Amino acid sequence: MRIFFPLFFILLVYPAVCFAGSWEYYVEPKVKVPIDKDSLYLNVKEETRFKDGANYYDKTFLGVSKKLGYDFEFAFYGAEVEKKKKNKNEWDSSYLVWPELAYKHKLGRFELDSNTKLEYEITEDIWKFREKIGFALPINNKISFWIGDEPRVFSLFERAYFGENEALAGFIFTLATSSSVNIFYDLRSIKQNGGWENTNCLRLELNFKF
Repeated sequence: MRIFFPLFFILLVYPAVCFAGSWEYYVEPKVKVPIDKDSLYLNVKEETRFKDGANYYDKTFLGVSKKLGYDFEFAFYGAEVEKKKKNKNEWDSSYLVWPELAYKHKLGRFELDSNTKLEYEITEDIWKFREKIGFALPINNKISFWIGDEPRVFSLFERAYFGENEALAGFIFTLATSSSVNIFYDLRSIKQNGGWENTNCLRLELNFKF
């Protein structure tokens, strides 16, 4: 069983890596701090992306979340996104807000999780729907294999179109009851001029809960 998951991960990822040529790297630290005793939390997250050895994208999240029963959690976020202009040292800034509903449910030894977002990009006046769903399969008490997918629908209330997808696979390393390190391969596909542009992404998530 311990050998099966790494082999499955390699067989799953290798064809995708060959299919998409370029590479990007994400670093995503997140901190979750309790506000009161009623399962209300303050969430702070930073997402930094690198390609060709340079940082080109930063996204700063700030939100509040609350547990709704055993399986559900509702949150509301705002974020600032900074993107580096091509061939320049200048950055463009944009802003977005969204409600978010997270769901986790145990299925025997496995865990199903989903995350639903309805994003409003204030700067560009665009609505976007995102739905990430995945399964965690435990290898032992500290490590789980996780596989999932996150499609995105743009211009939701006008001429809606499916414009982006992320196929994900990787490992969740539980350090303690309140922290984890997640390492994922992400095949990011973006629709461009009627076709799809694919990028390999290696993502490192650092999660801390107080």
